Amino acid sequence: MFTCLIISNSEAVIRLLCAYTKQTAGLTLYHMVTCLQDATAVMENRPVAPDIILLDIDEALTTAVAAFATIHTNIVFISAHREYAVDAFDENALDYLLLPFTYERFLKAIHKVKERAIVKSLLTGRGMTDKYFFSQSEVKGNMIKIVYDDIVYIEARANYLKVQLWEESHLIYFTMKEMESQLYPRAFIRVHKSFIVNIEKIKVVKGNLVLLENGMTVAIGASYRQPLMERISAQLVSSKRLG
Repeated sequence: MFTCLIISNSEAVIRLLCAYTKQTAGLTLYHMVTCLQDATAVMENRPVAPDIILLDIDEALTTAVAAFATIHTNIVFISAHREYAVDAFDENALDYLLLPFTYERFLKAIHKVKERAIVKSLLTGRGMTDKYFFSQSEVKGNMIKIVYDDIVYIEARANYLKVQLWEESHLIYFTMKEMESQLYPRAFIRVHKSFIVNIEKIKVVKGNLVLLENGMTVAIGASYRQPLMERISAQLVSSKRLG
Protein backbone atom coordinates (compact mmCIF):
# COMPACT_ATOMS: atom_id res chain seq x y z
CA MET A 1 0.00 0.00 0.00
CA PHE A 2 1.35 3.42 -1.04
CA THR A 3 0.45 6.70 0.66
CA CYS A 4 0.30 10.16 -0.89
CA LEU A 5 0.47 13.63 0.61
CA ILE A 6 -1.42 16.34 -1.29
CA ILE A 7 -0.11 19.91 -1.11
CA SER A 8 -2.29 22.53 -2.81
CA ASN A 9 -4.01 25.80 -2.01
CA SER A 10 -6.67 25.14 -4.64
CA GLU A 11 -9.89 23.44 -3.53
CA ALA A 12 -10.52 22.27 -7.10
CA VAL A 13 -7.10 20.62 -7.37
CA ILE A 14 -7.49 19.00 -3.94
CA ARG A 15 -10.89 17.58 -4.91
CA LEU A 16 -9.45 16.21 -8.16
CA LEU A 17 -6.44 14.60 -6.49
CA CYS A 18 -8.53 13.12 -3.68
CA ALA A 19 -10.94 11.62 -6.21
CA TYR A 20 -8.11 10.13 -8.28
CA THR A 21 -6.40 8.81 -5.16
CA LYS A 22 -9.59 7.11 -3.97
CA GLN A 23 -10.01 5.57 -7.43
CA THR A 24 -6.49 4.11 -7.51
CA ALA A 25 -5.91 0.61 -6.17
CA GLY A 26 -3.03 0.36 -3.71
CA LEU A 27 -3.00 4.11 -3.03
CA THR A 28 -4.36 5.84 0.06
CA LEU A 29 -4.40 9.43 1.30
CA TYR A 30 -1.68 10.27 3.85
CA HIS A 31 -2.85 13.84 4.45
CA MET A 32 -3.73 17.00 2.54
CA VAL A 33 -2.40 20.46 3.35
CA THR A 34 -2.30 23.88 1.71
CA CYS A 35 1.38 24.79 2.11
CA LEU A 36 4.89 23.38 2.54
CA GLN A 37 5.12 24.48 6.16
CA ASP A 38 2.03 22.48 7.08
CA ALA A 39 3.34 19.49 5.09
CA THR A 40 6.60 19.54 7.04
CA ALA A 41 4.73 19.79 10.34
CA VAL A 42 2.47 16.85 9.48
CA MET A 43 5.40 14.62 8.49
CA GLU A 44 7.38 15.52 11.60
CA ASN A 45 4.49 14.22 13.71
CA ARG A 46 4.12 10.95 11.80
CA PRO A 47 6.40 7.93 12.30
CA VAL A 48 6.47 7.21 8.57
CA ALA A 49 6.81 9.63 5.65
CA PRO A 50 4.43 9.49 2.66
CA ASP A 51 5.51 7.43 -0.34
CA ILE A 52 4.39 10.09 -2.82
CA ILE A 53 4.03 13.86 -2.59
CA LEU A 54 1.64 15.57 -5.01
CA LEU A 55 2.81 19.19 -5.00
CA ASP A 56 0.70 21.84 -6.73
CA ILE A 57 2.71 24.90 -7.75
CA ASP A 58 0.95 28.01 -9.07
CA GLU A 59 4.11 30.06 -9.53
CA ALA A 60 7.75 29.54 -10.44
CA LEU A 61 9.68 27.25 -8.11
CA THR A 62 10.94 29.04 -5.01
CA THR A 63 13.96 28.30 -2.86
CA ALA A 64 11.64 26.65 -0.33
CA VAL A 65 10.20 24.33 -2.96
CA ALA A 66 13.68 23.43 -4.20
CA ALA A 67 14.86 22.66 -0.67
CA PHE A 68 11.75 20.57 -0.02
CA ALA A 69 12.41 18.60 -3.21
CA THR A 70 15.93 17.67 -2.11
CA ILE A 71 14.54 16.03 1.03
CA HIS A 72 11.56 14.20 -0.47
CA THR A 73 12.50 12.42 -3.68
CA ASN A 74 9.15 11.03 -4.85
CA ILE A 75 7.55 14.34 -5.76
CA VAL A 76 5.07 14.74 -8.59
CA PHE A 77 4.71 18.43 -9.43
CA ILE A 78 1.32 19.71 -10.58
CA SER A 79 0.74 23.02 -12.32
CA ALA A 80 -1.34 24.84 -14.90
CA HIS A 81 1.88 26.38 -16.25
CA ARG A 82 3.87 24.42 -18.80
CA GLU A 83 6.87 26.73 -18.47
CA TYR A 84 7.65 25.55 -14.91
CA ALA A 85 8.29 21.96 -15.99
CA VAL A 86 11.99 22.47 -16.75
CA ASP A 87 12.66 23.89 -13.29
CA ALA A 88 10.68 21.05 -11.72
CA PHE A 89 12.75 18.38 -13.43
CA ASP A 90 15.91 20.28 -12.52
CA GLU A 91 14.83 19.67 -8.92
CA ASN A 92 14.55 15.93 -9.64
CA ALA A 93 10.78 15.84 -10.02
CA LEU A 94 9.59 12.32 -10.63
CA ASP A 95 6.88 13.62 -12.95
CA TYR A 96 5.09 16.84 -13.93
CA LEU A 97 1.33 16.88 -14.39
CA LEU A 98 -0.02 19.76 -16.46
CA LEU A 99 -3.51 20.83 -15.46
CA PRO A 100 -6.02 19.74 -16.55
CA PHE A 101 -4.96 16.07 -16.72
CA THR A 102 -6.84 12.79 -17.03
CA TYR A 103 -6.99 9.94 -14.55
CA GLU A 104 -4.92 7.84 -16.96
CA ARG A 105 -2.14 10.45 -16.85
CA PHE A 106 -2.33 10.57 -13.05
CA LEU A 107 -2.10 6.78 -12.91
CA LYS A 108 1.02 6.83 -15.07
CA ALA A 109 2.73 9.17 -12.61
CA ILE A 110 1.79 7.01 -9.63
CA HIS A 111 3.04 3.93 -11.42
CA LYS A 112 6.46 5.58 -11.86
CA VAL A 113 6.73 5.90 -8.09
CA LYS A 114 5.72 2.28 -7.58
CA GLU A 115 8.25 1.06 -10.14
CA ARG A 116 11.01 3.08 -8.47
CA ALA A 117 10.09 1.57 -5.10
CA ILE A 118 10.05 -1.95 -6.52
CA VAL A 119 13.49 -1.53 -8.07
CA LYS A 120 14.85 -0.11 -4.82
CA SER A 121 13.39 -3.01 -2.87
CA LEU A 122 14.87 -5.55 -5.22
CA LEU A 123 18.29 -3.91 -4.97
CA THR A 124 18.21 -3.84 -1.19
CA GLY A 125 16.39 -7.13 -0.73
CA ARG A 126 13.85 -5.47 1.59
CA GLY A 127 10.69 -7.47 2.02
CA MET A 128 11.89 -10.35 -0.15
CA THR A 129 13.42 -12.71 2.41
CA ASP A 130 10.18 -14.29 3.66
CA LYS A 131 8.94 -17.10 1.43
CA TYR A 132 5.55 -17.52 3.09
CA PHE A 133 3.07 -16.03 5.54
CA PHE A 134 0.34 -17.33 7.84
CA SER A 135 -3.25 -16.13 7.78
CA GLN A 136 -6.49 -16.86 9.59
CA SER A 137 -8.75 -19.11 7.50
CA GLU A 138 -12.54 -19.28 7.31
CA VAL A 139 -12.40 -21.99 9.99
CA LYS A 140 -12.15 -20.38 13.42
CA GLY A 141 -8.81 -21.09 15.06
CA ASN A 142 -7.13 -22.34 11.87
CA MET A 143 -4.01 -20.57 10.61
CA ILE A 144 -3.12 -21.32 7.00
CA LYS A 145 0.45 -21.22 5.66
CA ILE A 146 0.63 -19.57 2.22
CA VAL A 147 3.81 -19.83 0.12
CA TYR A 148 4.15 -16.75 -2.10
CA ASP A 149 5.54 -18.62 -5.13
CA ASP A 150 2.61 -21.06 -5.06
CA ILE A 151 -0.03 -18.35 -5.48
CA VAL A 152 -1.60 -18.22 -8.94
CA TYR A 153 -4.27 -15.62 -8.24
CA ILE A 154 -6.32 -14.10 -5.44
CA GLU A 155 -10.05 -13.39 -5.70
CA ALA A 156 -12.26 -11.27 -3.45
CA ARG A 157 -15.06 -13.29 -1.87
CA ALA A 158 -17.33 -11.20 0.40
CA ASN A 159 -15.45 -10.90 3.72
CA TYR A 160 -12.71 -13.31 2.65
CA LEU A 161 -10.18 -13.78 -0.12
CA LYS A 162 -9.81 -16.94 -2.14
CA VAL A 163 -6.12 -17.73 -2.57
CA GLN A 164 -5.69 -20.09 -5.50
CA LEU A 165 -2.53 -22.19 -5.38
CA TRP A 166 -1.39 -24.76 -7.94
CA GLU A 167 -3.17 -27.72 -6.38
CA GLU A 168 -5.55 -26.22 -3.82
CA SER A 169 -7.25 -23.04 -2.68
CA HIS A 170 -7.90 -21.41 0.68
CA LEU A 171 -10.26 -18.77 2.02
CA ILE A 172 -8.42 -16.33 4.27
CA TYR A 173 -9.60 -13.38 6.31
CA PHE A 174 -8.03 -10.42 4.47
CA THR A 175 -9.14 -7.36 2.50
CA MET A 176 -7.77 -6.74 -1.00
CA LYS A 177 -5.88 -3.65 0.17
CA GLU A 178 -4.31 -5.60 3.03
CA MET A 179 -3.30 -8.34 0.61
CA GLU A 180 -1.76 -5.87 -1.85
CA SER A 181 0.35 -4.50 0.99
CA GLN A 182 1.32 -8.01 2.10
CA LEU A 183 2.40 -9.04 -1.41
CA TYR A 184 4.44 -5.92 -2.19
CA PRO A 185 7.09 -5.81 -3.65
CA ARG A 186 6.75 -9.29 -5.14
CA ALA A 187 5.58 -10.08 -8.66
CA PHE A 188 1.87 -9.57 -8.09
CA ILE A 189 -0.46 -7.01 -9.59
CA ARG A 190 -4.13 -6.17 -9.25
CA VAL A 191 -5.85 -6.53 -12.63
CA HIS A 192 -9.45 -6.13 -11.50
CA LYS A 193 -11.24 -4.85 -8.40
CA SER A 194 -11.72 -8.50 -7.42
CA PHE A 195 -8.49 -10.12 -8.69
CA ILE A 196 -4.77 -10.01 -7.96
CA VAL A 197 -2.59 -12.23 -10.16
CA ASN A 198 0.94 -13.57 -9.94
CA ILE A 199 2.72 -12.02 -12.93
CA GLU A 200 5.01 -15.02 -13.17
CA LYS A 201 1.93 -17.22 -13.67
CA ILE A 202 0.55 -15.20 -16.61
CA LYS A 203 0.57 -17.21 -19.82
CA VAL A 204 -1.11 -14.81 -22.27
CA VAL A 205 -2.57 -11.31 -22.21
CA LYS A 206 -5.17 -11.08 -24.94
CA GLY A 207 -7.25 -7.94 -25.27
CA ASN A 208 -8.91 -7.36 -21.92
CA LEU A 209 -8.24 -10.86 -20.63
CA VAL A 210 -5.39 -12.50 -18.73
CA LEU A 211 -4.92 -16.26 -19.22
CA LEU A 212 -3.07 -17.87 -16.32
CA GLU A 213 -0.95 -21.01 -16.46
CA ASN A 214 -3.55 -23.03 -14.56
CA GLY A 215 -6.15 -22.30 -17.27
CA MET A 216 -8.01 -19.58 -15.36
CA THR A 217 -9.07 -16.50 -17.36
CA VAL A 218 -9.38 -13.16 -15.58
CA ALA A 219 -10.91 -9.98 -17.00
CA ILE A 220 -8.80 -6.82 -16.83
CA GLY A 221 -10.59 -3.88 -15.22
CA ALA A 222 -10.46 -0.59 -17.13
CA SER A 223 -8.54 1.30 -14.43
CA TYR A 224 -6.06 -1.57 -13.96
CA ARG A 225 -5.08 -2.11 -17.60
CA GLN A 226 -2.43 0.59 -17.94
CA PRO A 227 -0.42 -0.39 -14.83
CA LEU A 228 -0.52 -4.02 -15.97
CA MET A 229 0.68 -3.21 -19.48
CA GLU A 230 3.43 -0.95 -18.16
CA ARG A 231 4.60 -3.71 -15.82
CA ILE A 232 4.60 -6.23 -18.68
CA SER A 233 6.31 -3.79 -21.06
CA ALA A 234 9.26 -3.63 -18.68
CA GLN A 235 9.88 -7.32 -19.49
CA LEU A 236 8.93 -7.15 -23.18
CA VAL A 237 11.51 -8.36 -25.71
CA SER A 238 10.74 -7.69 -29.36
CA SER A 239 12.52 -7.40 -32.68
CA LYS A 240 13.27 -3.98 -34.12
CA ARG A 241 11.92 -5.29 -37.42
CA LEU A 242 8.42 -5.14 -35.90
CA GLY A 243 8.67 -1.39 -35.46
